[in-house]
Amino acid sequence: MKHFHATGRAMPKANENPNNGNIRTLAKIYNLLFCFMLFCLPEALPQSVEIRTAPGQKDIKPLQIGDTFPEELWHLPLQVVNHPDGRGKITLNDYRDRKLIILDFWATWCAPCIRSLDKLDSIQPLFAGDLQIVPITKQDRDIVTSVLKKRKWRHLSTYGVSDLPKYFPHGTIPHQVWIKEGRILAVTGSTYTETKFIGEVLNGGNPFTFMKTEDLSFDPNIPLFARMTDDTAQGQIATFSILTLHRPELPFAREWWDGSSWMMTNLTVPAFYARAFAGSIPLLHYDRRLIIEVAGAVKEHVLYPRHAEKQERKIWLAANTYCYNAGSSVPLDQSAYRERLTSELNGFFGKRYGIEGRIEQRIVDMLELAIADRSVFLSSSRERRQEDIHYPAAAEGDRVLFRNASAQSLLSRIVYLDRRSDIPVINTVSSERIFTIDVPRGKSPLSDLEAWNVSLARVGLRLVRKMDHLDMLVIRSLNNQ
Repeated sequence: MKHFHATGRAMPKANENPNNGNIRTLAKIYNLLFCFMLFCLPEALPQSVEIRTAPGQKDIKPLQIGDTFPEELWHLPLQVVNHPDGRGKITLNDYRDRKLIILDFWATWCAPCIRSLDKLDSIQPLFAGDLQIVPITKQDRDIVTSVLKKRKWRHLSTYGVSDLPKYFPHGTIPHQVWIKEGRILAVTGSTYTETKFIGEVLNGGNPFTFMKTEDLSFDPNIPLFARMTDDTAQGQIATFSILTLHRPELPFAREWWDGSSWMMTNLTVPAFYARAFAGSIPLLHYDRRLIIEVAGAVKEHVLYPRHAEKQERKIWLAANTYCYNAGSSVPLDQSAYRERLTSELNGFFGKRYGIEGRIEQRIVDMLELAIADRSVFLSSSRERRQEDIHYPAAAEGDRVLFRNASAQSLLSRIVYLDRRSDIPVINTVSSERIFTIDVPRGKSPLSDLEAWNVSLARVGLRLVRKMDHLDMLVIRSLNNQ
Protein backbone atom coordinates (compact mmCIF):
# COMPACT_ATOMS: atom_id res chain seq x y z
CA MET A 1 0.00 0.00 0.00
CA LYS A 2 1.18 3.52 -0.71
CA HIS A 3 2.31 5.64 2.26
CA PHE A 4 -0.38 8.18 3.12
CA HIS A 5 -0.07 11.00 5.66
CA ALA A 6 -3.29 12.87 6.47
CA THR A 7 -4.85 15.12 9.08
CA GLY A 8 -8.53 16.01 9.36
CA ARG A 9 -10.20 18.43 11.80
CA ALA A 10 -13.96 18.77 12.26
CA MET A 11 -16.37 21.18 13.98
CA PRO A 12 -18.63 19.75 16.79
CA LYS A 13 -22.41 20.08 16.57
CA ALA A 14 -24.35 22.28 18.99
CA ASN A 15 -25.17 20.73 22.43
CA GLU A 16 -22.65 17.99 21.80
CA ASN A 17 -19.50 17.15 23.73
CA PRO A 18 -16.76 18.64 21.54
CA ASN A 19 -14.40 15.76 22.17
CA ASN A 20 -16.98 13.11 21.29
CA GLY A 21 -18.00 15.00 18.15
CA ASN A 22 -14.41 15.31 16.99
CA ILE A 23 -13.67 11.66 17.64
CA ARG A 24 -16.73 10.43 15.73
CA THR A 25 -16.12 12.81 12.83
CA LEU A 26 -12.41 12.06 12.62
CA ALA A 27 -13.14 8.34 12.68
CA LYS A 28 -15.55 8.79 9.76
CA ILE A 29 -13.01 10.88 7.84
CA TYR A 30 -10.22 8.35 8.33
CA ASN A 31 -12.53 5.51 7.26
CA LEU A 32 -13.32 7.43 4.08
CA LEU A 33 -9.66 8.12 3.48
CA PHE A 34 -8.84 4.45 3.98
CA CYS A 35 -11.48 3.48 1.40
CA PHE A 36 -10.05 6.06 -0.97
CA MET A 37 -6.61 4.51 -0.52
CA LEU A 38 -7.94 1.07 -1.35
CA PHE A 39 -9.94 2.04 -4.41
CA CYS A 40 -8.38 5.23 -5.79
CA LEU A 41 -4.64 4.86 -5.38
CA PRO A 42 -4.04 2.31 -8.20
CA GLU A 43 -2.91 3.74 -11.51
CA ALA A 44 -5.65 5.71 -13.27
CA LEU A 45 -6.48 4.63 -16.79
CA PRO A 46 -6.15 7.37 -19.39
CA GLN A 47 -9.48 8.66 -20.66
CA SER A 48 -10.37 10.68 -23.73
CA VAL A 49 -11.59 14.21 -23.08
CA GLU A 50 -15.30 14.65 -23.77
CA ILE A 51 -16.84 18.12 -23.79
CA ARG A 52 -20.13 18.25 -21.90
CA THR A 53 -22.97 20.13 -23.57
CA ALA A 54 -26.33 21.40 -22.40
CA PRO A 55 -29.30 19.00 -22.48
CA GLY A 56 -30.76 18.70 -25.98
CA GLN A 57 -27.54 19.85 -27.67
CA LYS A 58 -25.32 17.65 -29.80
CA ASP A 59 -22.38 16.04 -27.98
CA ILE A 60 -19.11 17.40 -29.31
CA LYS A 61 -16.20 15.04 -29.67
CA PRO A 62 -12.82 16.80 -29.85
CA LEU A 63 -10.99 16.42 -33.15
CA GLN A 64 -7.69 14.56 -33.29
CA ILE A 65 -4.67 14.69 -35.58
CA GLY A 66 -5.57 12.90 -38.82
CA ASP A 67 -9.32 13.60 -38.52
CA THR A 68 -11.20 15.11 -41.44
CA PHE A 69 -12.22 18.69 -40.73
CA PRO A 70 -16.04 18.52 -40.36
CA GLU A 71 -18.21 20.08 -43.04
CA GLU A 72 -20.26 22.01 -40.49
CA LEU A 73 -17.11 23.73 -39.21
CA TRP A 74 -16.16 24.83 -42.71
CA HIS A 75 -19.44 26.76 -42.83
CA LEU A 76 -19.53 27.97 -39.20
CA PRO A 77 -19.99 31.81 -39.24
CA LEU A 78 -17.16 33.63 -37.47
CA GLN A 79 -17.22 37.30 -36.52
CA VAL A 80 -14.00 39.11 -37.48
CA VAL A 81 -12.24 42.45 -37.27
CA ASN A 82 -9.54 43.87 -39.53
CA HIS A 83 -10.72 41.97 -42.61
CA PRO A 84 -8.89 43.31 -45.71
CA ASP A 85 -12.24 43.77 -47.50
CA GLY A 86 -13.98 45.24 -44.46
CA ARG A 87 -16.19 42.18 -43.94
CA GLY A 88 -17.63 41.50 -40.48
CA LYS A 89 -18.12 37.74 -40.88
CA ILE A 90 -16.25 34.88 -42.55
CA THR A 91 -16.33 31.10 -42.71
CA LEU A 92 -13.31 28.85 -43.00
CA ASN A 93 -14.79 27.71 -46.28
CA ASP A 94 -13.69 31.10 -47.67
CA TYR A 95 -10.11 29.79 -47.43
CA ARG A 96 -10.71 26.20 -48.41
CA ASP A 97 -8.59 26.62 -51.52
CA ARG A 98 -5.50 27.46 -49.42
CA LYS A 99 -2.89 24.73 -49.07
CA LEU A 100 -2.56 25.39 -45.34
CA ILE A 101 -4.82 26.96 -42.70
CA ILE A 102 -3.55 27.61 -39.18
CA LEU A 103 -6.16 28.23 -36.47
CA ASP A 104 -4.35 30.16 -33.72
CA PHE A 105 -6.25 30.23 -30.41
CA TRP A 106 -5.03 33.31 -28.55
CA ALA A 107 -5.87 36.09 -26.07
CA THR A 108 -4.82 39.72 -25.82
CA TRP A 109 -3.31 39.21 -22.32
CA CYS A 110 -1.08 36.32 -23.49
CA ALA A 111 2.47 37.57 -24.18
CA PRO A 112 3.58 34.38 -26.03
CA CYS A 113 0.47 34.74 -28.24
CA ILE A 114 1.39 38.33 -29.06
CA ARG A 115 4.94 37.33 -29.99
CA SER A 116 3.69 34.47 -32.17
CA LEU A 117 1.13 36.62 -33.98
CA ASP A 118 3.77 39.30 -34.51
CA LYS A 119 5.77 36.73 -36.47
CA LEU A 120 2.75 35.34 -38.29
CA ASP A 121 1.78 38.84 -39.39
CA SER A 122 5.10 39.02 -41.25
CA ILE A 123 4.96 35.43 -42.50
CA GLN A 124 1.41 35.55 -43.94
CA PRO A 125 2.31 37.81 -46.94
CA LEU A 126 5.27 35.55 -47.85
CA PHE A 127 2.87 32.72 -48.69
CA ALA A 128 -0.03 34.70 -50.16
CA GLY A 129 -2.58 32.38 -51.75
CA ASP A 130 -1.15 29.28 -50.04
CA LEU A 131 -1.42 30.12 -46.34
CA GLN A 132 -4.22 31.55 -44.18
CA ILE A 133 -3.74 32.41 -40.52
CA VAL A 134 -7.03 32.61 -38.59
CA PRO A 135 -6.59 33.86 -34.99
CA ILE A 136 -9.40 32.59 -32.74
CA THR A 137 -10.37 34.27 -29.45
CA LYS A 138 -13.34 34.35 -27.08
CA GLN A 139 -12.71 38.00 -26.20
CA ASP A 140 -15.00 40.81 -27.31
CA ARG A 141 -14.66 43.00 -30.38
CA ASP A 142 -13.42 46.20 -28.71
CA ILE A 143 -10.55 44.53 -26.85
CA VAL A 144 -9.40 42.62 -29.95
CA THR A 145 -9.69 45.67 -32.20
CA SER A 146 -7.65 47.78 -29.77
CA VAL A 147 -4.75 45.32 -29.72
CA LEU A 148 -4.73 44.80 -33.50
CA LYS A 149 -4.55 48.57 -34.04
CA LYS A 150 -1.84 49.02 -31.41
CA ARG A 151 0.27 46.23 -32.90
CA LYS A 152 -0.45 47.45 -36.47
CA TRP A 153 -1.22 43.89 -37.57
CA ARG A 154 -2.41 43.34 -41.10
CA HIS A 155 -4.11 39.99 -40.50
CA LEU A 156 -7.69 39.62 -39.34
CA SER A 157 -8.85 38.08 -36.07
CA THR A 158 -12.07 36.48 -34.98
CA TYR A 159 -13.73 37.52 -31.71
CA GLY A 160 -16.43 36.18 -29.41
CA VAL A 161 -15.88 32.59 -30.63
CA SER A 162 -17.47 29.99 -28.33
CA ASP A 163 -18.18 26.84 -30.37
CA LEU A 164 -14.94 26.21 -32.27
CA PRO A 165 -12.70 25.81 -29.15
CA LYS A 166 -14.90 22.89 -28.04
CA TYR A 167 -13.57 20.87 -30.99
CA PHE A 168 -9.97 21.67 -29.99
CA PRO A 169 -9.94 21.74 -26.15
CA HIS A 170 -6.79 23.16 -24.60
CA GLY A 171 -5.53 24.43 -21.27
CA THR A 172 -2.78 26.76 -22.49
CA ILE A 173 -2.30 29.23 -25.33
CA PRO A 174 -1.08 29.79 -27.95
CA HIS A 175 -2.77 26.67 -29.28
CA GLN A 176 -2.37 26.20 -33.03
CA VAL A 177 -4.25 23.74 -35.24
CA TRP A 178 -2.74 23.09 -38.70
CA ILE A 179 -5.25 22.08 -41.39
CA LYS A 180 -4.00 20.73 -44.72
CA GLU A 181 -5.97 19.06 -47.49
CA GLY A 182 -9.08 19.03 -45.28
CA ARG A 183 -7.44 17.13 -42.40
CA ILE A 184 -5.93 18.01 -39.04
CA LEU A 185 -2.20 17.82 -39.75
CA ALA A 186 -0.78 18.97 -36.41
CA VAL A 187 -1.58 20.59 -33.06
CA THR A 188 1.25 22.72 -31.68
CA GLY A 189 2.20 25.66 -29.51
CA SER A 190 4.08 28.52 -31.14
CA THR A 191 7.29 26.50 -31.69
CA TYR A 192 6.67 25.98 -35.40
CA THR A 193 5.52 29.49 -36.32
CA GLU A 194 8.64 30.03 -38.41
CA THR A 195 8.98 30.64 -42.15
CA LYS A 196 11.10 27.52 -42.67
CA PHE A 197 8.59 25.17 -41.00
CA ILE A 198 5.58 26.60 -42.80
CA GLY A 199 7.46 26.45 -46.11
CA GLU A 200 8.37 22.82 -45.43
CA VAL A 201 4.72 21.91 -44.78
CA LEU A 202 3.59 23.69 -47.95
CA ASN A 203 6.19 21.71 -49.92
CA GLY A 204 4.85 18.40 -48.61
CA GLY A 205 7.21 17.96 -45.68
CA ASN A 206 6.50 17.15 -42.04
CA PRO A 207 8.78 19.13 -39.68
CA PHE A 208 6.88 18.23 -36.51
CA THR A 209 9.14 16.30 -34.13
CA PHE A 210 6.65 16.74 -31.27
CA MET A 211 3.05 17.82 -30.82
CA LYS A 212 1.40 19.81 -28.08
CA THR A 213 -0.20 17.48 -25.52
CA GLU A 214 -2.12 18.42 -22.39
CA ASP A 215 -3.87 16.41 -19.71
CA LEU A 216 -7.27 18.11 -19.60
CA SER A 217 -8.91 15.40 -17.50
CA PHE A 218 -7.32 16.53 -14.22
CA ASP A 219 -9.46 18.92 -12.18
CA PRO A 220 -7.36 20.66 -9.48
CA ASN A 221 -10.56 21.68 -7.67
CA ILE A 222 -11.16 18.06 -6.63
CA PRO A 223 -9.16 17.31 -3.44
CA LEU A 224 -6.66 14.45 -3.43
CA PHE A 225 -8.63 12.35 -0.96
CA ALA A 226 -11.60 13.29 -3.11
CA ARG A 227 -14.76 11.77 -4.44
CA MET A 228 -16.31 11.44 -0.98
CA THR A 229 -19.79 9.96 -1.33
CA ASP A 230 -20.88 10.39 2.32
CA ASP A 231 -22.55 13.82 2.19
CA THR A 232 -22.86 14.04 5.96
CA ALA A 233 -19.15 13.48 6.54
CA GLN A 234 -18.23 15.83 3.72
CA GLY A 235 -20.37 18.59 5.22
CA GLN A 236 -18.69 18.23 8.62
CA ILE A 237 -15.14 18.71 7.35
CA ALA A 238 -14.03 22.15 8.45
CA THR A 239 -10.37 21.80 7.48
CA PHE A 240 -8.17 19.11 5.94
CA SER A 241 -4.65 18.39 4.77
CA ILE A 242 -3.20 15.40 2.96
CA LEU A 243 0.35 14.50 1.97
CA THR A 244 0.90 11.56 -0.40
CA LEU A 245 3.83 10.00 -2.14
CA HIS A 246 4.40 10.51 -5.89
CA ARG A 247 1.23 10.21 -7.97
CA PRO A 248 2.14 9.39 -11.60
CA GLU A 249 -1.29 10.39 -12.97
CA LEU A 250 -1.02 13.96 -11.62
CA PRO A 251 0.94 16.85 -13.19
CA PHE A 252 4.59 17.29 -12.27
CA ALA A 253 5.70 20.30 -10.15
CA ARG A 254 2.36 22.18 -10.25
CA GLU A 255 0.62 24.39 -7.69
CA TRP A 256 -2.92 25.81 -7.33
CA TRP A 257 -4.21 28.31 -4.75
CA ASP A 258 -7.75 29.70 -4.76
CA GLY A 259 -8.09 31.23 -1.29
CA SER A 260 -9.75 28.23 0.34
CA SER A 261 -7.63 25.36 -0.97
CA TRP A 262 -3.95 24.80 -1.68
CA MET A 263 -2.80 21.93 -3.88
CA MET A 264 0.72 20.96 -4.95
CA THR A 265 1.56 17.91 -7.02
CA ASN A 266 4.78 15.91 -7.37
CA LEU A 267 7.24 18.33 -5.77
CA THR A 268 10.66 17.54 -4.30
CA VAL A 269 11.38 18.05 -0.60
CA PRO A 270 13.28 21.36 -1.18
CA ALA A 271 10.47 22.62 -3.46
CA PHE A 272 7.93 21.99 -0.69
CA TYR A 273 10.03 23.80 1.90
CA ALA A 274 10.55 26.71 -0.52
CA ARG A 275 6.76 27.15 -0.71
CA ALA A 276 6.38 26.79 3.05
CA PHE A 277 8.90 29.61 3.57
CA ALA A 278 7.87 31.76 0.57
CA GLY A 279 7.08 34.58 3.00
CA SER A 280 10.77 34.74 3.97
CA ILE A 281 12.62 34.01 0.71
CA PRO A 282 11.51 34.52 -2.92
CA LEU A 283 10.09 31.39 -4.53
CA LEU A 284 11.66 32.36 -7.86
CA HIS A 285 15.21 30.95 -8.03
CA TYR A 286 14.86 29.60 -4.50
CA ASP A 287 17.58 27.04 -5.23
CA ARG A 288 20.13 29.87 -4.87
CA ARG A 289 18.90 30.48 -1.34
CA LEU A 290 19.06 26.79 -0.44
CA ILE A 291 21.59 25.08 1.84
CA ILE A 292 21.34 21.30 2.32
CA GLU A 293 23.15 20.00 5.39
CA VAL A 294 22.28 16.32 5.34
CA ALA A 295 24.56 13.44 4.50
CA GLY A 296 24.63 9.86 3.31
CA ALA A 297 21.53 8.05 2.12
CA VAL A 298 19.20 10.82 3.29
CA LYS A 299 20.90 13.35 1.00
CA GLU A 300 20.18 11.05 -1.95
CA HIS A 301 16.45 11.44 -1.22
CA VAL A 302 16.60 15.24 -0.89
CA LEU A 303 19.08 16.46 -3.52
CA TYR A 304 17.88 16.19 -7.11
CA PRO A 305 20.51 14.43 -9.30
CA ARG A 306 20.52 17.07 -12.07
CA HIS A 307 23.63 15.65 -13.76
CA ALA A 308 22.38 12.06 -13.90
CA GLU A 309 21.09 10.34 -17.04
CA LYS A 310 17.49 11.11 -18.03
CA GLN A 311 16.16 7.69 -17.03
CA GLU A 312 17.89 7.90 -13.66
CA ARG A 313 16.32 11.31 -13.04
CA LYS A 314 12.85 9.95 -13.88
CA ILE A 315 13.31 7.07 -11.45
CA TRP A 316 14.51 9.48 -8.77
CA LEU A 317 11.51 11.79 -9.22
CA ALA A 318 9.08 8.88 -8.99
CA ALA A 319 10.67 7.84 -5.68
CA ASN A 320 11.23 11.27 -4.10
CA THR A 321 8.36 13.61 -4.96
CA TYR A 322 5.17 14.21 -2.99
CA CYS A 323 1.67 15.68 -3.34
CA TYR A 324 -0.13 17.91 -0.84
CA ASN A 325 -3.64 19.29 -0.52
CA ALA A 326 -5.04 21.46 2.28
CA GLY A 327 -8.26 23.39 2.65
CA SER A 328 -10.57 25.11 5.10
CA SER A 329 -14.25 26.03 5.22
CA VAL A 330 -13.33 29.32 6.93
CA PRO A 331 -11.11 31.91 5.21
CA LEU A 332 -7.40 31.57 5.93
CA ASP A 333 -4.63 33.65 4.37
CA GLN A 334 -1.71 31.91 2.73
CA SER A 335 0.62 32.67 5.64
CA ALA A 336 -1.58 30.47 7.85
CA TYR A 337 -1.35 27.68 5.27
CA ARG A 338 2.43 28.11 5.13
CA GLU A 339 2.74 27.74 8.90
CA ARG A 340 0.60 24.62 8.73
CA LEU A 341 2.64 23.19 5.84
CA THR A 342 5.92 23.89 7.65
CA SER A 343 4.69 22.05 10.73
CA GLU A 344 3.46 19.07 8.70
CA LEU A 345 6.61 18.84 6.57
CA ASN A 346 8.88 18.94 9.60
CA GLY A 347 6.66 16.42 11.37
CA PHE A 348 6.59 13.97 8.46
CA PHE A 349 10.15 14.33 7.13
CA GLY A 350 11.47 14.56 10.69
CA LYS A 351 10.16 11.03 11.24
CA ARG A 352 10.88 9.73 7.74
CA TYR A 353 14.38 11.12 7.20
CA GLY A 354 15.34 12.83 10.46
CA ILE A 355 15.49 16.28 8.81
CA GLU A 356 13.87 19.69 9.18
CA GLY A 357 13.62 22.89 7.17
CA ARG A 358 14.11 26.34 8.63
CA ILE A 359 15.19 29.89 7.76
CA GLU A 360 18.61 30.91 9.06
CA GLN A 361 20.79 33.95 8.49
CA ARG A 362 24.10 32.96 6.95
CA ILE A 363 27.03 34.99 5.62
CA VAL A 364 27.09 34.23 1.88
CA ASP A 365 28.64 35.47 -1.34
CA MET A 366 25.92 37.32 -3.28
CA LEU A 367 25.10 39.73 -6.10
CA GLU A 368 22.80 42.63 -5.23
CA LEU A 369 20.83 44.61 -7.81
CA ALA A 370 20.36 48.06 -6.33
CA ILE A 371 19.65 51.69 -7.19
CA ALA A 372 22.91 53.59 -7.72
CA ASP A 373 21.38 56.97 -8.61
CA ARG A 374 17.73 57.46 -7.69
CA SER A 375 17.23 60.56 -9.82
CA VAL A 376 18.58 58.76 -12.91
CA PHE A 377 16.46 55.70 -12.13
CA LEU A 378 13.27 57.73 -11.74
CA SER A 379 13.90 59.69 -14.95
CA SER A 380 14.76 56.49 -16.90
CA SER A 381 11.81 54.40 -15.71
CA ARG A 382 8.04 54.68 -15.19
CA GLU A 383 5.28 52.92 -13.32
CA ARG A 384 4.02 49.75 -15.00
CA ARG A 385 0.61 50.08 -16.67
CA GLN A 386 -1.89 47.27 -17.12
CA GLU A 387 -1.65 47.42 -20.90
CA ASP A 388 2.16 47.27 -20.97
CA ILE A 389 3.58 44.29 -22.88
CA HIS A 390 6.78 42.62 -21.74
CA TYR A 391 8.84 42.15 -24.86
CA PRO A 392 11.35 39.29 -25.23
CA ALA A 393 15.05 40.12 -25.18
CA ALA A 394 16.30 41.15 -28.63
CA ALA A 395 19.92 40.60 -29.68
CA GLU A 396 21.50 43.47 -31.57
CA GLY A 397 25.17 42.88 -32.39
CA ASP A 398 27.13 42.47 -29.18
CA ARG A 399 24.24 43.86 -27.07
CA VAL A 400 20.89 42.51 -25.86
CA LEU A 401 17.98 44.96 -25.70
CA PHE A 402 15.25 44.72 -23.04
CA ARG A 403 12.12 46.81 -23.60
CA ASN A 404 9.59 47.40 -20.79
CA ALA A 405 11.90 45.44 -18.50
CA SER A 406 11.46 45.32 -14.74
CA ALA A 407 14.14 44.75 -12.14
CA GLN A 408 12.74 41.24 -11.64
CA SER A 409 12.93 40.33 -15.35
CA LEU A 410 16.47 41.72 -15.47
CA LEU A 411 17.34 39.63 -12.42
CA SER A 412 16.02 36.52 -14.18
CA ARG A 413 18.32 37.27 -17.13
CA ILE A 414 21.27 37.58 -14.75
CA VAL A 415 20.43 34.27 -13.12
CA TYR A 416 20.14 32.62 -16.53
CA LEU A 417 23.54 33.90 -17.70
CA ASP A 418 25.15 32.77 -14.45
CA ARG A 419 23.20 29.49 -14.39
CA ARG A 420 26.30 27.45 -13.57
CA SER A 421 26.68 29.46 -10.37
CA ASP A 422 24.66 29.09 -7.18
CA ILE A 423 25.36 32.63 -5.90
CA PRO A 424 22.13 34.34 -4.74
CA VAL A 425 21.08 37.39 -6.76
CA ILE A 426 19.13 39.84 -4.60
CA ASN A 427 16.75 42.47 -5.96
CA THR A 428 16.35 45.64 -3.86
CA VAL A 429 14.69 47.65 -6.66
CA SER A 430 10.93 48.26 -6.95
CA SER A 431 9.40 45.78 -9.39
CA GLU A 432 6.56 48.22 -10.22
CA ARG A 433 8.73 50.40 -12.45
CA ILE A 434 9.81 49.45 -15.99
CA PHE A 435 12.58 50.67 -18.24
CA THR A 436 14.47 49.97 -21.47
CA ILE A 437 18.08 48.84 -21.25
CA ASP A 438 20.73 47.11 -23.34
CA VAL A 439 23.32 44.86 -21.69
CA PRO A 440 26.38 42.94 -22.93
CA ARG A 441 25.44 39.94 -25.02
CA GLY A 442 26.79 36.56 -23.89
CA LYS A 443 28.64 38.04 -20.90
CA SER A 444 27.50 37.08 -17.43
CA PRO A 445 27.78 39.61 -14.59
CA LEU A 446 30.15 37.31 -12.73
CA SER A 447 32.52 37.23 -15.70
CA ASP A 448 32.38 40.98 -16.46
CA LEU A 449 30.75 42.93 -13.65
CA GLU A 450 32.29 46.22 -14.79
CA ALA A 451 30.74 46.00 -18.29
CA TRP A 452 27.33 45.26 -16.81
CA ASN A 453 27.55 48.18 -14.41
CA VAL A 454 28.37 50.54 -17.28
CA SER A 455 25.06 49.50 -18.89
CA LEU A 456 23.09 49.55 -15.63
CA ALA A 457 24.35 53.03 -14.76
CA ARG A 458 22.37 54.43 -17.71
CA VAL A 459 19.16 53.63 -15.84
CA GLY A 460 20.54 54.41 -12.39
CA LEU A 461 21.16 50.81 -11.31
CA ARG A 462 24.20 48.78 -10.31
CA LEU A 463 25.24 45.25 -9.37
CA VAL A 464 27.31 44.79 -6.21
CA ARG A 465 29.09 41.57 -5.29
CA LYS A 466 29.60 41.22 -1.57
CA MET A 467 29.72 38.89 1.44
CA ASP A 468 26.82 39.65 3.77
CA HIS A 469 24.14 38.20 6.01
CA LEU A 470 21.19 36.74 4.11
CA ASP A 471 18.15 34.67 5.03
CA MET A 472 18.70 31.18 3.63
CA LEU A 473 16.50 28.09 3.48
CA VAL A 474 18.41 25.40 5.39
CA ILE A 475 17.41 21.74 5.23
CA ARG A 476 19.44 19.95 7.85
CA SER A 477 19.65 16.79 9.92
CA LEU A 478 17.96 16.98 13.30
CA ASN A 479 21.11 15.63 14.92
CA ASN A 480 22.97 18.79 13.75
CA GLN A 481 21.21 20.84 16.47
